[in-house]
Amino acid sequence: MLDLLVQVCTLSEHHLTSLAAAHLLAPLSVLLSTADPLSTLAAVELLVTLALPPHGYRYLESSGLLAGMVCLLEDAANLPLASAILPGILKFFGHLAHARPRQVVTQYPTFLTHLSAMAHSPDPAAASVALETVAHVGASLEGKLALAELGNRLTDCIDRLEALLRDTTAEARVRAMHAFAALIRLDKEDQTADLLGVTEGWYRRVPGTLARLAEIVKQPFPDLRLAAYQLLQVLAGQGWGRREVLGCPGMVEALMNRNVEQEMEGKVARWRVVEAVVESGEAREVVGEQVDMAMRLYVRQGPLYVQVQSQVATEGE
Repeated sequence: MLDLLVQVCTLSEHHLTSLAAAHLLAPLSVLLSTADPLSTLAAVELLVTLALPPHGYRYLESSGLLAGMVCLLEDAANLPLASAILPGILKFFGHLAHARPRQVVTQYPTFLTHLSAMAHSPDPAAASVALETVAHVGASLEGKLALAELGNRLTDCIDRLEALLRDTTAEARVRAMHAFAALIRLDKEDQTADLLGVTEGWYRRVPGTLARLAEIVKQPFPDLRLAAYQLLQVLAGQGWGRREVLGCPGMVEALMNRNVEQEMEGKVARWRVVEAVVESGEAREVVGEQVDMAMRLYVRQGPLYVQVQSQVATEGE
């Protein structure tokens, strides 16, 4: 029942105020302060949802629930079932930092400490949560700038991506690629020299990324390939990234191989990577006129193009 009430609260400030005035949200405080770790976990998950809209955040501040979450954050290592509760706490503060990056990373340094520790957890699922939280904070322009100001406190987390992309489960690799793509994505209008320097610097923290992506796009695992295309498209959208893609041995040929993808989603995702490279007009300088022309033809033919092989009958057949 309480989860339904929280969902209603997210609809508007009026809904939240009405339910709070009727004391229907009071159980949240009880659950958050209980000694039962499962109840605490349930409360944290509900507060993650409630913190998403601005009016929900204001209510958390005025009701003392935010203060309760800060107490949990500060004492997270000593909580019963800490490994189960901490990811939810970090998601909560990650949502706050997504909307108010500088305020949160400055006001709650323990949040960053826990993020770094979880990013280096031997558990791929826990490490994925930490990196997804970092990426969520850095998805916005303000978030990228706030994270860039942290220096080594952030790069320690990014360094973990290399291991997740190389030596872990398929699910963890997919999550790592999605997180990496969200972190370094830059829209064209935001591509100043300083911000391009930031995203390239983060990319350089994960050596061998392009070589691994080149392997993944050839493998028979659609979910991995789609995640790789997403990251490649982000790279191809920035000048330094396009040069990386074009300079990776075998990458261009692999991307233009139409025999790999059978589903439309994969065909379109692969085509968009090549389109992003071609649109820049830089390919000829890196790979030469012949390959540039082949890429342009690939783009003109579209993502769903199928080459028809004609068969010529010979006498006596």
